[in-house]
Amino acid sequence: MVIVLISAKRNEERGKIEGAEDIRLLSLYLQVEQKNREVLLGMAEENPRAKLLDCGCSDGEFTNKLADKIGSRAVYGIEFVEEVANRA
Repeated sequence: MVIVLISAKRNEERGKIEGAEDIRLLSLYLQVEQKNREVLLGMAEENPRAKLLDCGCSDGEFTNKLADKIGSRAVYGIEFVEEVANRA
């Protein structure tokens, strides 16, 4: 089994939050992102042979949570925003 996650980049990580509308949209985005993560973790089944690739993994926190849940050690993350990747 191969699991691939593709994450959209947040405006906050790009440093481009401007005005109330951006803050409202970011808040909505973060709520939906959290719900999606909860659903993914709830659906995940133990499979130590699975390979996990997270494209846009941010700091890798969620990637590691999912890997722990499925018991996989084959975990890879790609992050293109250099400042974010350096925090991983």
